Amino acid sequence: STLFPYTTLFRSLAALLTVATVITCAFAFTACDKKGGDDTIVCYTNAFFAPFEYYGGASGTEIVGVDIDIMNKVGEKLGKKVVYENKDFATLIDYVQEGKLCDCAAAGFTITDSRKEKVNFSVEYYTSVQYVIVKKGTLTTNTTSDGKQCLFWSQLAGKKIGVQLDTTGNIYVAGEISGWDAENPTAEDGQLVGTGAKCVTLDDAQLAFENLKKGQIDCVVVDELPAKYLIKNSSDCEAYPLYYDKDTATEEKYGIAVNKNNTQLLEAINSVLNELLSTVNEAGENGIEQLVKKHFGI
Repeated sequence: STLFPYTTLFRSLAALLTVATVITCAFAFTACDKKGGDDTIVCYTNAFFAPFEYYGGASGTEIVGVDIDIMNKVGEKLGKKVVYENKDFATLIDYVQEGKLCDCAAAGFTITDSRKEKVNFSVEYYTSVQYVIVKKGTLTTNTTSDGKQCLFWSQLAGKKIGVQLDTTGNIYVAGEISGWDAENPTAEDGQLVGTGAKCVTLDDAQLAFENLKKGQIDCVVVDELPAKYLIKNSSDCEAYPLYYDKDTATEEKYGIAVNKNNTQLLEAINSVLNELLSTVNEAGENGIEQLVKKHFGI
């Protein structure tokens, strides 16, 4: 058997997703009203998930990205100003559920059943897979059935694997590690038995990447586009899709999270997303894909 049996993950992923999102961070709501009143949409995000959200613009301090462009179009449709605030990713769903400080959150969210218990999600607007970032020459790539270069989960045995807290990368890695030895899943100092691997949770993907560059961890598991964006200007790192075998990858769908009482905002977001998804240029790229290329500087 392999060190990372994919059948174990597929049987237990739904349960893992539920458990992971039930775990919440302790944080206090310090205000009773959202900023700007009825004429403003308050959108929370985590601005370290480029190209979907990141710090940029002329000053380098403005929150920009694919999700920001989408929400700006929503603001135009509703005749409202959109205000963005950066928050820890792990707190975003709870903020949206509470609905006191923000109306929605756009942060490259994977739609899961457990998250849907707390918030409403927009229509799916992007499909992603998990990638692994490593220093060049660290691991030998494999070839998938359709000719792509990839890395296998089994190659991460014994590695310190960096992930962003409460993301699907976190859930996948934790599930793969603990799923190997169900009768003896834990050991001292967070080391999980069986694979010899350790899941290192960090506040954002950028921080995980910086830890990789410093040699504090061996690799980073994160969604495809953020992985590609992080290595764009790095000559010593590379990123590949994570496969269980030559035929089996991961797949997830993104949506924007909206407070369950705000049906008008959800309808406007869905309207904008459907317009973008149905608008195709001469190259065959829909509006979302065009925004992705824009923020990659292509």
